[in-house]
Amino acid sequence: MDLTKVTQQIASQQDDLLELVKQLVAFETPAPPARNTREAQNFVADYLRSLGFDIDQWALYDNDDIVVGTKNGDSTYQSLIINGHIDVASLNPDEQWSFSPFEAVIQDDRLIGRGVSDMKGGLAAALMKVSINGVEIKLQMK
Repeated sequence: MDLTKVTQQIASQQDDLLELVKQLVAFETPAPPARNTREAQNFVADYLRSLGFDIDQWALYDNDDIVVGTKNGDSTYQSLIINGHIDVASLNPDEQWSFSPFEAVIQDDRLIGRGVSDMKGGLAAALMKVSINGVEIKLQMK
């Protein structure tokens, strides 16, 4: 694919991507304590389901699910597996946030919020990508 075309696709969906990151950051999933991702995993499962994915979801631990989304596409393409996680680093009492860490905020042209860089931002980018292309995809979220 032409890099210019990829850049144009990203730019045209920037607002949607930012909104998706904000929605994911809003889920309070720090580890430790962990065992708190079911609501966020349900969101991911529903998102994938809305794109026509078949969903397999099970509890790895109480209130901590695994979500696998599968979608068959054009058989001329190879399979793609995207793997990620939705938990974030725990909060330390000495951290000084000027807003809730579970609220993604744009500040000085940077998106800030707990998990934006590890890895809710990457997860949002992967989810946006699978909504663009129809290749066979297996998406596993831990």
